[in-house]
Amino acid sequence: MALLQLGKEDLDLVSPFDYAAIPSDTVAPLKTKALLNTPQYRPAIGSKLIHYAQSLNDREIDAASDAMLGKFPDEQSFSINQRAAILEMAYEWLNFKYKDEHLARQEIVPRLTKLLYQRSKLKGAVGFSKVDRPINSPEMGHRSGRLGLGLSQIKNQSSPLNVSWRAAYHDLFYLSAGYIPGAKISFLDTQFSVTRDGDTKLERLYFLDAMSLAPNNRVFNSWSWNMRAGFDRQPALNYDGRWFAQGEFGRSWGDPHHIHGYLLGSAEVSRGELTNGTTPGAGLEAGLVWQLNPQNKIGVTGYHGPLIRGESDNRTTASLIWHWAPQTTWGIRSQIDYKHWATSRVTASINAFYYY
Repeated sequence: MALLQLGKEDLDLVSPFDYAAIPSDTVAPLKTKALLNTPQYRPAIGSKLIHYAQSLNDREIDAASDAMLGKFPDEQSFSINQRAAILEMAYEWLNFKYKDEHLARQEIVPRLTKLLYQRSKLKGAVGFSKVDRPINSPEMGHRSGRLGLGLSQIKNQSSPLNVSWRAAYHDLFYLSAGYIPGAKISFLDTQFSVTRDGDTKLERLYFLDAMSLAPNNRVFNSWSWNMRAGFDRQPALNYDGRWFAQGEFGRSWGDPHHIHGYLLGSAEVSRGELTNGTTPGAGLEAGLVWQLNPQNKIGVTGYHGPLIRGESDNRTTASLIWHWAPQTTWGIRSQIDYKHWATSRVTASINAFYYY
């Protein structure tokens, strides 16, 4: 961006990025200054494979798997267009495995060449249509920084004001336009509560909160995972805080563009007043995310797991979330949370977020 400024003195592209420059954020000022042409979409090999697999039945998928090993489809079993599709699928599939699994070049390249040769003999045959271009390209997504302001309602307590800030990047419940659905990565997610008496508390500080919910399918044996580390408060008698690190691993199902669910096994370590030192724990987290339309998402998440030692023998959470985002720059999230650790607490909240 500095080099672009040197080429055209009236440009100011660098000054908005004094402290940090996230790649996707740097595209926005280039678009504002009319420095971008219409973006061209080039699908990744993985995107091609998913598109191809959705067009084939199980028998054709099996034939593509055989073709990767040199057993090519015959004209008695498949039509010419089916054979073209099977060979194209086999080529892209084997090419992906070659690069992703670092397979031996001397073994794989001749097999790829044979697949191309077999496909070239089917002149005039139609294999697959082009991969659909996404409606929104990455520069049309929301900015990574986020400010939030909201209210919470807690039974038998005053209603605190919530003030939040997140340095970056994206979460499961905001607009997926320009981002990969079913994925989140969040840095320095911070929230303070302020009561009417002016009592201010740090409610949450997540250094990292990342999740990938890639559904398993006929081509990819995909695993889902989550990692989270930082500080939060639990509903103990004094609403104590804890420092923790948590890792999760499991499976996801469904379509991230519509409805998808996940189930993850979890292991965590907590340290705070309630835990009497460092306390390990294990459990299960499950969730369901429903993309009602481009502006609305609804989600249900829950966690339950025992602690190895501490004043409470288990930790349980459950959340019901609705996020409405009429524009990429702002959104409103209403949420009901249940937490149990030594005692129980139910909180209803509504927050407005501004993305910058």
